[in-house]
Amino acid sequence: MEIVIDRPYADYAKDIGRMCEQINHRENINATVFYTGYLDGINNPFVLEWFEHPAVGPVVVIVANDYLPNGSAHSVNWAGLAKINKKFIVVTEVYNAEQDCILPTNCQLVHMGPSLVAEPRYYAQTPPQITKNLLAGPHWVCLNRSTRPQRMLLASVLADLELGVNGDANGLLKIDSRNHGTRWPIKDFHGWRDLLALGIQHVTDYDQLTPWSMDSQLEQRLNRGWHMIWNHCHTVQDHADYVDNFGQQLNNHENFDQRLRSYYQTAVVELVPETLYFTQGHLVSEKFTNSVMGLCLPVMLAPAGTVAYLRDLGFDMFDDVIDHGYDSQPDPVRRAFELVERNRTLLHNPEQARTAWLRCWNRLISNCERVVSGLLRQQCLDSFTADYTAAVRRLK
Repeated sequence: MEIVIDRPYADYAKDIGRMCEQINHRENINATVFYTGYLDGINNPFVLEWFEHPAVGPVVVIVANDYLPNGSAHSVNWAGLAKINKKFIVVTEVYNAEQDCILPTNCQLVHMGPSLVAEPRYYAQTPPQITKNLLAGPHWVCLNRSTRPQRMLLASVLADLELGVNGDANGLLKIDSRNHGTRWPIKDFHGWRDLLALGIQHVTDYDQLTPWSMDSQLEQRLNRGWHMIWNHCHTVQDHADYVDNFGQQLNNHENFDQRLRSYYQTAVVELVPETLYFTQGHLVSEKFTNSVMGLCLPVMLAPAGTVAYLRDLGFDMFDDVIDHGYDSQPDPVRRAFELVERNRTLLHNPEQARTAWLRCWNRLISNCERVVSGLLRQQCLDSFTADYTAAVRRLK
């Protein structure tokens, strides 16, 4: 049974599923492999009923083509799986996802690698942005396609420091404001404390996954930044990323080439707003891949520990240029402030940033090669093979 979304990551999920079948056969495990687009597909009562069918093996391997629902393992219907007299191995691209939920005794989680390992052959068709205009234009960018709470949090921090707004030519803060008024009340703003709580609840279906604090000074600064954004509407730009001139959906590499490349022609630093933020699980998506292919020095708006995770994957995170001290800050509100304030000079001083970029050029190219060469993909496949084999053996 399959529920598969049409995207390059689905190909990688199929490769993972075939590896699962091979290991199951080698380890003499009677298992059924089930593919789903988003992991909350298993919350469907018909899917749960299907799992109970006698034709389905005593072990069910669930391979999710995409990240955990709403960014949180907490949102999966683990209680539904717990009631089924079978054992489950859930395969997901979210690293450390087990920290965001209490797994039933009949379930295990196995990490299959981040989505960026799925697309090397696609991005290999698209040359990186190796040339830059270092004489004019914004030297840093923050590209936000949707108004997720963490992105509006970062935007408010930037605006409070008058970075990317109010005539600041050094940076480009880009936000897509279309069709998001129904997700959470962007313009009906009554203060950051309530809005952030609502945003976290929307993302996670949980009151809070990681503790956060909001003293009056931070709230005042966020309110100031928020109102500055909406009082200077030229900084909030509608755009049609992921859609070509004929209204057709673009894949990630096509979107980079057709819609985003122009932004990377002057940018040497990028504030990368990842999909997950308020969780302990890490999701490294095409947003980081685009930054690598755009040859930007990355500052990550992501869960704590994401920078360390990327280092473990073999990426140069340019610690001699970027202060990644924010990566160890568990409080998501303070982490957003820290990542900007620790790198404020880099954002304020285009000459310093461009000089550092020139010095790091060969290392930036090495990161690109790590994405497109397939070396990272093989590293993740090898790691998955070992982890999945261990999970299967624990079933015996």
